[in-house]
Amino acid sequence: MAQSLLYTIGNSDIKINDHQRFEGFYDTTKEVLGLLKRDGEARITDKGFALSGKEVIPVKVTIKGSVESHEEPLETVEFPIFIPILTKVVKDSHKKPDRIFLFGTEQEPPDPQDTYYAAELVKLFASKRYRIACQNIMVMRVNEPPWDYDQMSDYFSRFFEENQHLKHNTFNYISLTAGTPALTTNIALRSMDLSVKYLYLPRGSGESKEIKLMSRLNRQKYESIILELIKNHQYGSAMDVVESSPYASHFKLLKLLDAMRRRMLFDFRGALEESRKIDSSDVRIVELIDNLSDLCSQDEKKILEELAHRTELSFLKKDYLEGIAFLFSLVDNFLQFQLETSTGVKINKIGGEFKEFNEFILRKEYIAEKEKYLNLPTRPNLREILSLVSKDESPIEAIEDINDFIDRLEKPTKTNGKETSILDLRNKGPYAHGNMGVTEELLKGMYPPFGADGIVHDLKKRFSNRIDLSRNPFEIINNLLAEWLAPDV
Repeated sequence: MAQSLLYTIGNSDIKINDHQRFEGFYDTTKEVLGLLKRDGEARITDKGFALSGKEVIPVKVTIKGSVESHEEPLETVEFPIFIPILTKVVKDSHKKPDRIFLFGTEQEPPDPQDTYYAAELVKLFASKRYRIACQNIMVMRVNEPPWDYDQMSDYFSRFFEENQHLKHNTFNYISLTAGTPALTTNIALRSMDLSVKYLYLPRGSGESKEIKLMSRLNRQKYESIILELIKNHQYGSAMDVVESSPYASHFKLLKLLDAMRRRMLFDFRGALEESRKIDSSDVRIVELIDNLSDLCSQDEKKILEELAHRTELSFLKKDYLEGIAFLFSLVDNFLQFQLETSTGVKINKIGGEFKEFNEFILRKEYIAEKEKYLNLPTRPNLREILSLVSKDESPIEAIEDINDFIDRLEKPTKTNGKETSILDLRNKGPYAHGNMGVTEELLKGMYPPFGADGIVHDLKKRFSNRIDLSRNPFEIINNLLAEWLAPDV
C-alpha cells in the first residue's frame, strides 16, 4: 500500500541561524533557497543544512514590538517540525512516504509571511537528506488567503477531488502542526474520508504524536453504517460505502465484501477468486475458500445447505417473497438429490425426455401406477416415489418428517376468504407467475403461530439429518468483517 504525507507549511517550519518566525518570511526564504541551490559546500545534517557563513542574508526580527533589520552570515537552515513529523511517519509505516504534498502559500500579490519558498526549502532538504525523488515531492501553491476558512475549505475540497488516488490503496499522514488555523482545520475536515492518521508536534517536544480523535470519530460513523449493511447482507452497498470512507484502502475488507457480494448472486466462481486474493491465515477465510470450492464444483449437499441458509437470511430481513422462492428451490433440489442418493437416478432431460428416470420407473415393480410418473418428475411425484423407495427398497432417514414439513407448506388455509397455501404464495407471486404479495401477518396466519420464524425452525429440524445447518456461514463471515472494521485492525 502506498503512503503519502500531506504537510501544511507555516512560519515556524524554517529556522535560519537562531531565528524562527521572523518578519519578511517570504523574501528571506526565497533568498535562502537561491543561496542553497548555488552553494555547493552546504552540508546535510540531522537538523537541516549547515553552510560556511560566507553568504550574508537580511534578517528582520521583532524586538519589544518593533521590527529591526540587519544582515548576518547564513550558517544554518533547520526544519524543527518537518523532521519529527517525517520521523514519526517512517517509524509508523516502516518506510519513507511514497509521496509528499507540501502546501505553501503565495497570494497575489505575495504576502510578506507567505510560505511557498519555505515549502521549496523543505522539498530540497527531503530530497537530499532522505533521498526521496523530487518528482514525488509536490509543492502545492495555495493562492487563496490562508486565513479565510471558507476559501481554504474550497481549496482542499478541490484538491482531494483532483487527487482521488489518495482515497484508494493509499494510507495518508497529515501534519496539523504548522500553517494557519484555516489551513490545518480544513485539511483535517476535508480528509476525514481518507485512510488517515493526523500528526502533531507538541510545543517544546522533539517527538510528534498522533491525534486520534478526528479519525476515530469519523471511522466510528462509517463503521456503524457499514455494519448495518453487513448485518442485512447488503455486501455490495457496504462496498460502495467503504470505497468512499476511511476504510477505502483496507484491501482485505473490500475483497471479502466483494466475495460475499458475488456469493449472494450465486457467482461462486467469482466469489472464490476474490476470496483467494485475501492474504489471511484466519480459519474462517480458509473455511470460506473450502466452502466456495465445493459450491463451484456443484457439490449437491453444499448447494442444499446454501439454499437453506439463504432461506433463513431472506426471512430474517423480512423479504418473504425471496425467502419462499428459496424455500421451494430447496425442496425441489432436495427431492432430486435424495432420489439420486438413494437410487443413483439423475433427473436429466435429454431430447425432451427424462430417459434415466423413466427407465427406473419401468424397472421397479413396487411402483404400480407407472403412467402417472413417466416423464413427470414433479414435486408431488418425487415425494411419492421417495416414500415407496424408503418403504420397499432402501429406508431413507427422516423422509417422512420432511414430507410432513412439505405437506404443511402445500396445505391450503383460508386466507382473505380463499383457500391458499404457502406454495400458492410462491406460484402466484412475482418470483413465479403472478403478483401476489406476502406479509409477516399473512405468514403467521398460514403457518401459525410463528410464521417465517416457524418455517425456519421446522426447516432446520426436519433437514438436520440430511444436511449440515449447525452454523450459518454468512454470520461467521459477518463477525469477521466486524472485527476488521474495529479500531486498530
